[in-house]
Amino acid sequence: MANPTQVQSSPRYDGSRSLLTVALWLAVVATFLTTVAFAWFQVSFQLFGVDAGRGDYSMAAGMYGFGALLLALTPVAAVLHRLPLGSSVAAAAGFGVLVLLAARAADQAAAIPVDSTGDDPWSEGTMLLAMVPWVWALPILVLVGALIRVGSASWDSRSTSAT
Repeated sequence: MANPTQVQSSPRYDGSRSLLTVALWLAVVATFLTTVAFAWFQVSFQLFGVDAGRGDYSMAAGMYGFGALLLALTPVAAVLHRLPLGSSVAAAAGFGVLVLLAARAADQAAAIPVDSTGDDPWSEGTMLLAMVPWVWALPILVLVGALIRVGSASWDSRSTSAT
């Protein structure tokens, strides 16, 4: 006698899935806007100089690069939490914009001659952006999704029971 195939339902309810979708969208938008705003401020707002220097553009390139790296985590979070991939498309567009901005800022930094004073490296821009708490939402969503998947002992929610 053959056992009927049983489909296991997802342990999440539709309400929590909607909440996770909104959280993912908010994380993508907040990360993109924060990255652009901080990098723009770094280059555009000068207290003691007329023009942005090599270090300002280097820091902006680091911010743009780190923001692009964070946005690259969006599809991973969506797959791990079994969410719609619409936020991933938006994150891919944001990723592309940030990569282009990082390349432009790095090019502008390279065009300015090195002076005797120390310039801020790109890593300082990365660290500055990393101090903003809400940009860590995407890595946290990925980590939580991975822990849930590992804890469920099954990577496929549609697995069947053969017993």
